[in-house]
Amino acid sequence: MAASRLLRLAFVVAWVSLGAGGVAQDRASRLNEDGIRHLEEKRYAEAIDAFQEALAARPTSETIRKNLAGAWLHRAIDAIVTRRFADAKRCLGQSIGIGGHTPRTHFADGYLAFRRTDYATARRKLEAAVEGEPDYRSAWEILGHVRYRLDALDETVTAWERAQALRRDARLEKLLTRVRAETRYGSIVSAGRSAHFRIRVDRKVPGIEAIAHDVLRMLEAGYDRVCSDLGFHPRETTTAVLLAGESFSKLMKTHRWVAGTFDGARIRIAVRDFAKQRRAIERTLAHEYAHMVVHRLAAGARVPAWIDEGYARLAEGRTRAEMDAVLAKLGGQAALAPIEWLAKPFVTIRDPIDARRAYAQAGSFAAFLAEGYSTRAIGRFIKALGTTDDVDRAFRRAFGVDLDTAFDRWKNTIR
Repeated sequence: MAASRLLRLAFVVAWVSLGAGGVAQDRASRLNEDGIRHLEEKRYAEAIDAFQEALAARPTSETIRKNLAGAWLHRAIDAIVTRRFADAKRCLGQSIGIGGHTPRTHFADGYLAFRRTDYATARRKLEAAVEGEPDYRSAWEILGHVRYRLDALDETVTAWERAQALRRDARLEKLLTRVRAETRYGSIVSAGRSAHFRIRVDRKVPGIEAIAHDVLRMLEAGYDRVCSDLGFHPRETTTAVLLAGESFSKLMKTHRWVAGTFDGARIRIAVRDFAKQRRAIERTLAHEYAHMVVHRLAAGARVPAWIDEGYARLAEGRTRAEMDAVLAKLGGQAALAPIEWLAKPFVTIRDPIDARRAYAQAGSFAAFLAEGYSTRAIGRFIKALGTTDDVDRAFRRAFGVDLDTAFDRWKNTIR
């Protein structure tokens, strides 16, 4: 479920009307009704003004006070949905100041902390939400995501199973299936950590302890390169899991050509023959970590695959000449896919040739942008996606040119 949909469902409330009374009470009642109407129309500022006037006319009314607190809460939720986090924090503070803490304010506070990657605070707030409202389905779901990013897998399963028992969701079920499979796979153990990563390994892989230390060095090198490119340094510790090749395919249920995954919280890599695959694994680690940084830089907003996968190819160390050579072999300019087709996740591409073309095309276009502008401009574009759902507007803000124009210019360079 999209974040905006999840939050909208989490905050459906019954706004309370007032009965008739004296002149002051009648005025308060009319203003309260105005506030309810404004809220139904999602005009939050007008609703707050109306409720504040109503409360001034009838300061002892708990009904108006609750409606005013609810209006501030809805304004906070709207700010979270549109990724205006500072405004969300301010509005949430207003709601709590008027109506006190409730399971709903704990949820909003926890979700805001989650979006800002403050997972310790998010966990505390969300646990308070479900303690106060045990059947709070949205709070259980987000609590599961928080626990997942903190590498608490058994607790993640508990939260998501509770969420699914309250209302099933196919997307969450897919994640839950993967986490269950990992927790039940007895060969995965902790193998150390570095400044920015923790690593878990499959003991079925020969010499896995030495490999784990090598992989941590690779990951830190990838951190330095990717974060320098994009001008953004995530503060969280990322978990990477090294799996035997056959275990990876079985647990992840991916196509054979997939060598690694990032699901929003966890990097998983297939290791079949480390000595022979060392360079390929190093590239895959950088590729998947690039996805993590892109995801956080966009504040969880949807990022088109052509830039998500395209920049990840650059993070691997691929050159534009290398990717253009692939495109030439696969039909050149005449076989290029439209930018709209390249926006969808590449993991949905079933044909290996189409997948190869998509990755090469995205990588070449990303290299074109990096060469003509800079990787920092790519970072600014991704960050802008976190403040607007308009991809074209975000692109113009970062590059000073329309997306279609830039894409056409790049296409004209392909032979």
